[in-house]
Formats: sequence, structure tokens, C-alpha cells
Amino acid sequence: MFEIRQLGQLLKDRLPEFRFGFAYGSGIFKQKGYKEGEKPMLDLILAVDNSRDWHQNNIARNPSDYSFLSAFGPKLVANVQEKFGASIYYNPLVPFHDRLIKYGVIQTDHLCEDLREWKTLYVSGRLHKPVLVLQDDEKISSANIINLRAAVAAALLLLPHKFSELELWTKIAGLSYSGDMRMKFGENPNKVANIVAENQSQFLSLYQEHLPLFGLEKSGDFYQQDMGLEATNALLRYLPKSVVEDLNKRGDNAEDRLEREELGVGEAISAIVKKSSTSQTAKGLFTAGLFKSIDYSSQKLKKRLLAK
Repeated sequence: MFEIRQLGQLLKDRLPEFRFGFAYGSGIFKQKGYKEGEKPMLDLILAVDNSRDWHQNNIARNPSDYSFLSAFGPKLVANVQEKFGASIYYNPLVPFHDRLIKYGVIQTDHLCEDLREWKTLYVSGRLHKPVLVLQDDEKISSANIINLRAAVAAALLLLPHKFSELELWTKIAGLSYSGDMRMKFGENPNKVANIVAENQSQFLSLYQEHLPLFGLEKSGDFYQQDMGLEATNALLRYLPKSVVEDLNKRGDNAEDRLEREELGVGEAISAIVKKSSTSQTAKGLFTAGLFKSIDYSSQKLKKRLLAK
């Protein structure tokens, strides 16, 4: 049995060296809908500088963590990681002391690209929510500042003139789930609300240094934002490359449109998420293996059926 504060060191003892790592989700942060004392699987993401070398070392250390793909060698594993889905390779349902963990491996340059450009909005979306950083890195943290400010801008473009703090966190938390096919079939439909309900103070801590950039006025329990053209264009300039490119494909230059409802920000984000989440889910059948995939999917389905 171990305490969460020991997690970073225990991972370093078990796994090859990683540049950046964080834990996220219900195994770390309390979420509505879980029983007292329940220990959900710990979700982890690790950034490494060379995926092939890292998997080569890890397959030698922890061969049972992998599916049948490891039999074809670290080069194939790294290629599957980098060229399909969201450029991340997950090993789920791995026994770890008295818990189960799921750890994802992503190459550092792919993570930074996603944080800056929202190419897949997969790992960057997980960092929109509170996480427990296990190993920090200046380069990745700097890229994540861009990611967090983009999340605020996108949420504001989707919110009305007046909104509550709870509505802001809910909109931010929901960005990376919009368009995700798993929300229709496997995930708890109340997932976003459950994440935010128990963690509002953590969301405030994550975003409070960025909110002053956006000219929000606080009135009681509500925020108010300027809905004018100049303010809208200022928000658009915070949006990452992938979102802006999608907006401009849909018609005239986004900055020429007067009404926020006509911009299609929500649709652009959903399109990015749908593509990456669908391909990443399909990839999971191979990276997890058939039996782990069935086990993992059945746990997700059970959560959905028992959703609160």
C-alpha cells in the first residue's frame, strides 16, 4: 500500500526515465459518483524524448505490461504510438502495488505540438483539467501555458455575456470530450459535471493567473465578458492553429464574422476530438490486447449504466 505522494518516485523506480509525467482522473482527484474508499485505476501520462529507446528499455523491464505487439519489437511499438491515433501508447490495467494503473507514453515533441496547436486535443485536453504533476519540465510547462489560455478563450467564445464560475469550468472541462464517440457509448454521460463538481477550487488554482488576461468583470457569483467584435477577435487570436484552420475552412476569415454563434468554434473543436478519439480508441484494441480491451471496456460500460 502506498500514498499518492509516493507515486512519482515509485514510477521512477519501476519505469525507464521520463521527461515529464502526470497523473489525472478519478484515481487522483475526487469525483462525484464514486463510493467512499473506492480505488479507481490510476491514469498516468509520461513524455519521453525517444519513444523507441524508451519502449525497448521498458519491454525488457516490464514485458507483461504490453500486448502481443511487443513481440514485434520496440520499433513497431514506437511506430504504432507515433503514427496512429493521438500519438500516445497506453498500457492499461497494469498491477502496481495495491492498485491498477494505466500509463500512456507520448514523445515530447508530439506533446508540445498538441499543447500549442491542438492537433489531436487528446493529451492537451487532459491538461485542461487539474492534474498531479509527477515530473515537471520547463519546455512542456511553457507549452502548457499556451494550452491553458487557449482553453479559456475557447470556453469564453462558447459562453454568453454572463456566466458563473461553475459554467466556465464546465465549459473548459468539456472541450476535449465534445465529439468524443466514447461519450455516447462507453463513458459516464455525467463525466464532465462529475469532474467539475468536486474540484472547483483546483480549477481556480489552475486558471486564476490566466483569467486577468481576458478582461472579465466579476459581479457577485458571476462573470461578465465583452461580446463585441474587438473582444471576439482578441479571443480568436488565442485559439490554436488546428482550430483556426478548421474555422477558416468553413467560410470567410473567422475575424470577419460578427456573431459568435456563427463562428463554429464548438464544431471545429468537436471535429478535432472526434477524429483523434475514434482512431485512438481503435488503436487501443491492439495496444491493450483483446482481453484487456474487453475488461477495460466493460468497466467503462458499467460506470455508464450506474451513472449518477
